[in-house]
Amino acid sequence: MQRTILILFLLICNSQITFSQWTQKANFPTNYLRYMASFTIYNNGYVGGGIDTIGNKTSCFWKFDPSVDTWTPIADFAGGKRVSPSTISVQGRAFVGLGLDSSMVFRTDWWEYDPITNSWIQKANFPGLGRQSACIFSLNGKGYIVSGNGSNHLSLNDVWEYNPSSDTWTQKNNFPGASRQQAVSLSINNKGYICGGWTVSLSLDTWRYDPINDSWQQKGNIPASQFTDYGSFTLCNRGYVCCGELGYFNYSNILWEYNPDNDSWLQKSIFHGAGRDEVASFSINNKAYIGLGGPDQPKFHDLWEYTADSCYTNINELNNNAITIFPNPFSTTTQITLSQTYHTISLSVYDMQGKLVAQNQYADTDKIQLNRKGLTNGMYFLKLIMDDKEITTGKIVVSD
Repeated sequence: MQRTILILFLLICNSQITFSQWTQKANFPTNYLRYMASFTIYNNGYVGGGIDTIGNKTSCFWKFDPSVDTWTPIADFAGGKRVSPSTISVQGRAFVGLGLDSSMVFRTDWWEYDPITNSWIQKANFPGLGRQSACIFSLNGKGYIVSGNGSNHLSLNDVWEYNPSSDTWTQKNNFPGASRQQAVSLSINNKGYICGGWTVSLSLDTWRYDPINDSWQQKGNIPASQFTDYGSFTLCNRGYVCCGELGYFNYSNILWEYNPDNDSWLQKSIFHGAGRDEVASFSINNKAYIGLGGPDQPKFHDLWEYTADSCYTNINELNNNAITIFPNPFSTTTQITLSQTYHTISLSVYDMQGKLVAQNQYADTDKIQLNRKGLTNGMYFLKLIMDDKEITTGKIVVSD
């Protein structure tokens, strides 16, 4: 037994683990949506608008609750039927607008969804040109709309900031890259990112926006075949781009991860659904969800949950040994020692499938006693949030 424990300890200290995985969830109940809106409010994802199964534009919206893996219809979008709208989630509030209506008119209206009353509230109209397929991101409590296909039928390069506290719009410096539409957008560490899309041709360039000084900086190109109409999400300070059209009715199921720390792209676990474009995507509690979408045939209604290995790192990668765990492996109790005393500490324990199996709160300490508390033999992942700063701690092993 001692030899087994030693081998497990060496594996923990000297190996990396790839934790990325896809899990299929409950199918979307209406079988198909494309060119839709998708966003997150707290612990729920929302999908609606777009084009439905038989090709009609729709104003229907649905809520996905990952805790019970169910879809529930909510109030129809009050702005009417809408294709390729813009959506922003800011501080637990969600806003939807712009896009094309049922008469193929470019709209500039702007609406907030209230999940408490299940109602839509009209807000200040967008002051720029009406548009579809714009880039959107949320930074420092404000929303941003960039580029898109304008009502003048040209790709745009203007940038607009929305302040939900004052319900006001402010034009910012123009995007310096080529005017575009159908590009991907990401929000990472209060910086906005735009990648690819249609310019005069399909593009692969990446740009970062800093809202503090209202400036743009070009970053590394995504090392992929040219493609557009992707899905995107952010998990654990990494950006992800998935699926999209490769051109000539050829569709991708590749997932790319962007690391802003070293400006690098890395191909990750292949999306387990079929290749597609115009997907719905949102993230909740360190899980991402992606699905639905095109092409016109076949019509997809599946939804997939993604767990990223960027959320779970190896023990040896922790802040120059600022955190230690001993003993590890352990049979009854282990101690987590921190580099300093923290006022608030949240500890979460996940099994190998990414399921939360234990969670505790601590205050004003630099040591945590972690009790087995019924955990079966095996490997687990820890996550600590210390004074509101998230740190992922890697692996522990429970062994009799």
